[in-house]
Amino acid sequence: MECGIVSYGVKVPYLRLPIEETINCWKNSSVEMIRNVIGVNYRSVLSSDEDVLTLSADAVNMCINQSDNVFLS
Repeated sequence: MECGIVSYGVKVPYLRLPIEETINCWKNSSVEMIRNVIGVNYRSVLSSDEDVLTLSADAVNMCINQSDNVFLS
């Protein structure tokens, strides 16, 4: 019997926050460095009804749905 990865699931929060808001709050880095060196303009943030368990459950559901019923054969 063959074994391996047949599918994966990813869930990224939909909402975005400009990096300026994060930098202005934390004051731990520069906006230019984040933009030019790392290449990030926005940060994903959770909605009021999302948490890590919600995102994990959605990712698992995507993984199972995309596996094309390989687990049942």
